[in-house]
Amino acid sequence: MKYKKLPDDYTAKLKKKIKKWGADLVGIADLEPLKELEVNPPDLLYGFERAVSIAVRIPAAVFEQIEDKPTPLYASVYQTANRLLDEMAFKTSVMLQNDGYVSLPVPASQVLDRKNWTAAISHKAVARMAGIGWQGKNLLLITAKYGSRVRLVTILTSAL
Repeated sequence: MKYKKLPDDYTAKLKKKIKKWGADLVGIADLEPLKELEVNPPDLLYGFERAVSIAVRIPAAVFEQIEDKPTPLYASVYQTANRLLDEMAFKTSVMLQNDGYVSLPVPASQVLDRKNWTAAISHKAVARMAGIGWQGKNLLLITAKYGSRVRLVTILTSAL
């Protein structure tokens, strides 16, 4: 795979554009430390050096409606957030590709193994590596600005 070095201001422009599309937080992760991460398919990360991690916050009031299980309102907001994330991931991937980089958007909420509830990649692990947040005692991603009330998506890329 051919790698093309990023211009100095490319990352800032990319983040600004993604935020304009509706992202609340954007980070860039080095995938090297995540090469041992379990992914599906096993060669998913082959040829990719970086990942763009995007987060959108979920309105706090939605969580205040939950008593003992997720509500239909929560489910609707969750689906809307995932659609927004998938759209931003698609646009980001196309932008990277148009600029000469290989990229692959990974769906925000696609379960590939219902027995073990695993997806193609852990968006949470990528977000941690991208500096978006840290893993709390509850194993959720915690962000400084929004706490754990975020949804995530990942775009794999060859951009260095």
